Amino acid sequence: MKNRIVRYFEDRLSNLPDHIIHYILSFLESDEVVKISVLSKRWRYLCASVPYFDLNINSFFSKREMDCDHDAFIDLVNRVLHFQNGSLTLLRFRLNTGSDEEWNIDEWISEAVKRNVQEVDITTCPWENKVELPCSLVNCDSLRGLRLELEYCCLKLPRTGFGRLKSLHLLKAELLVDDSVGGLISSCPLLVDLSLKECGLWKLNILEISSNSLRNLTIENSEYACGGLWDSKLVVSCGKLVSFKYLGPIAKDYIFQNLSSLDTVDIQLIAESKKVKGREVGYLLCKMLHGFHNACALKLCDLFLQFLGEALDEPRWFWQPCYNLKSLKLSARTCPCRVQSILHLLGLSPNLDALVILLAETYGKHEDCQFDDDRVLACLGNRLRTVKLIDFRGKENEFELVRPILQNGHVLETVTINGPVSVWKQAKIIERIKEFSPSSSNVVVKVARGPRFF
Repeated sequence: MKNRIVRYFEDRLSNLPDHIIHYILSFLESDEVVKISVLSKRWRYLCASVPYFDLNINSFFSKREMDCDHDAFIDLVNRVLHFQNGSLTLLRFRLNTGSDEEWNIDEWISEAVKRNVQEVDITTCPWENKVELPCSLVNCDSLRGLRLELEYCCLKLPRTGFGRLKSLHLLKAELLVDDSVGGLISSCPLLVDLSLKECGLWKLNILEISSNSLRNLTIENSEYACGGLWDSKLVVSCGKLVSFKYLGPIAKDYIFQNLSSLDTVDIQLIAESKKVKGREVGYLLCKMLHGFHNACALKLCDLFLQFLGEALDEPRWFWQPCYNLKSLKLSARTCPCRVQSILHLLGLSPNLDALVILLAETYGKHEDCQFDDDRVLACLGNRLRTVKLIDFRGKENEFELVRPILQNGHVLETVTINGPVSVWKQAKIIERIKEFSPSSSNVVVKVARGPRFF
């Protein structure tokens, strides 16, 4: 019995391999790792050799229910850096200094560079409104990933450097020079991931992104950010680009070229352009879609469909057929303008396999949907296998959208309708759908209150 008790209290954690313990400790902030080092000599060695540095001024003082102390945090950073084994490679250096105080960030980064740091993640609100990256970081050969969050301070990007960088994420940084991003990207021959989120871009005349290595590109600017591409031209030319996401205002112009590897596209427009209106915006979005004809998955918002409908009477503006497109996700009202845009998209997607529509509230009288275009009927009849309608409210205009899909979808396998709250409402929807006489004998119609996944 005594032996069993001993085995029960055996320290299995300490017996794990060093690299596994280091991985576990990587989820803790560095001040907590230092505390653990007092357990034993082995744990002191393990904690000192952890290849991660992670300190956040807000979480550090909130855990202690104390007000942020600038000098105390500087002392903490210095003590942790001194505690760690400086001869080992640093896999990640993550630091959040919070408030707009004077910090020794350049010195701390230089110390990380001496340890051949591979990933740097800095969140700060600089004392001065302009930030210039230290030369030690720009010329760091070991650096693979860089994330900067600057609370809308001006960022001066270098024109050379970062020769081994693979991932660059800029958040809340204001960019002032047209070729700042393009110049930096041209000096990063290995860059794979680029993300610009909530960055001040409103002073740029052109944002040009050209790369032979870039695979993932994200540009996001909410309407509350300090400025998106309202008055700017967006140029993207990346032969290996696989994923592109754009959330923001309608730019002044779009040029997408050399996107032969493009697989996934997500376009979410938050507001119409200040200078370009109505039909002109529709033509501009048609031009955008020309560059995406190789995509396999496309996701578009309701505002996109609204302006697209403005250009329907000019077929020459619509892009070439998307033969690779397999998945189409749309957020849309079921008013005539949006429906006609949806039909046009279906007609130019002859190999579409899955259609998902997030239904927004539609007001006013609905006009019947006309699915008489041969290209639309070909898509519905020969290829489309799954349809999902989210936030279905059981209104007449929504049923009029479901009817032609069921009546013309000869190879449909599944139609999923999510949204109804009550079982009674679900039963009424099923009863109504049975009246449509689906053309596919194998189709399964599911009606349930489902999660709002889109």
